[in-house]
Amino acid sequence: MIDLTLYFCPECESESSDSDKCTNPYCSYNTNTLIPPHICMIMNIHQQIEQVLRSINRNDLHLPADKYRNSKKSMADIQDGHVYTNILHSLENERQSKFISLTCNIDGTAVYTSSEQSMWTFTACINELKRTIRFSIENIIGCTTPAKIHATLAKSKKITTTYIRIFPTRTNEEPQMRSNDRWHEISHALQNGHVFFTEDKETHSFGYAGESEFTSLAFVDRGTSFMSDTLHTIYHGAFVRTKDFFKIEFRTSFTK
Repeated sequence: MIDLTLYFCPECESESSDSDKCTNPYCSYNTNTLIPPHICMIMNIHQQIEQVLRSINRNDLHLPADKYRNSKKSMADIQDGHVYTNILHSLENERQSKFISLTCNIDGTAVYTSSEQSMWTFTACINELKRTIRFSIENIIGCTTPAKIHATLAKSKKITTTYIRIFPTRTNEEPQMRSNDRWHEISHALQNGHVFFTEDKETHSFGYAGESEFTSLAFVDRGTSFMSDTLHTIYHGAFVRTKDFFKIEFRTSFTK
């Protein structure tokens, strides 16, 4: 099931051929390894999809059908969405128009209680499965597991601050949506030495950290194919602001 095991240095982020240290001669972790390389196990997705399809009832698999999807006036499932129907239209004149699509997710958990190590796993579900069985554990596809194992230094008391990059817009201002065209525009400018600055004079690249391996797939858009993590961006920021507001209100009321 596991096709490949890779190791990545937590310092320089380059691939290492050694599971115990970084093999990049220009990295400080090559001679002084504080944290072992992260482990990434690549799993065979094709084999897992075949196993799932063989195990289910044929009636529980609903492959795309142009006539059925075009007749829908409301969105009841992912197959009724704009992106999915666009893929259907693009395959109208193809000899093989049937396909399987996946919705991918990633989440992390501690390896064990009170552990400083965590495991991040990519999983996926088959969108064409009947919804009652789509998210059953036996039908979930493992993509990479663990995606990363990391540990904080037990002896280090250094506190680091992580910033979430968001781009608020003014009222009635239409934001530029992420897309393949927008990514090519930004990456081309960066490759040609253009530097973008925020209002606080910090450099940024509009959230485009780099290329993704998923973009080698046939129907992937750098905008709509990647869902926003609203819990850790929008709601997280709103919650912190609300919490600070209630702290002020509480202190004011208590003083009175």
